[in-house]
Amino acid sequence: MTHGVRRGRPPSTSADRIARVALELFARRGYEATTMEDVAAAVGVGRSTLFRYFPSKGAIVWAGRRETEEAVSGALAAVPAAADWRVALPDALASGLCFPGDDEEALRLRLRLIGSVPELQAGLAAAAGPAVADIAQFIAVRMGLDVGDLIPYTLARSVLATVLAALVWWGGSDVGDPRSVVRRAVAAALELPADPGSREV
Repeated sequence: MTHGVRRGRPPSTSADRIARVALELFARRGYEATTMEDVAAAVGVGRSTLFRYFPSKGAIVWAGRRETEEAVSGALAAVPAAADWRVALPDALASGLCFPGDDEEALRLRLRLIGSVPELQAGLAAAAGPAVADIAQFIAVRMGLDVGDLIPYTLARSVLATVLAALVWWGGSDVGDPRSVVRRAVAAALELPADPGSREV
């Protein structure tokens, strides 16, 4: 008697593996043209299993965002209040960067998608609130201002836009370390002198 193959979650399935396969599929076929059913088939799992990990295509692209926000927030909070914020901020933002599985190639795929898909770019802007608040708080405390004042608010938005632009640029480059790119970009935005020992990018 022959039994059909039962589809389900194979032992090697993980959120990181699903995301990596999905990102490669999005890159080959196009984000809009790829369905969640296509992703499930490429991973080798059933649709219900896929949706237990990720409720949408966008959730796959944004996987790890909350962990990154928390890591950046922690890095900012660890900087002494007396530190020169313009000098400390580039390092804090760069050192706080983390990404699922520490998989740089998957991060590049994510960032290339974000840079090329308007829907994802809009999602990036919409999700900026917590990071803007953390950066504004960091700046306000060190400038002796209220977090809601004009200067901390606008500087925080400018700095975060620089971080995101630097990451999208890195995604399309051959530079090895996204943290160094973020550090240099933020330092330039704050008009700090470049580190003569760092690689020009």
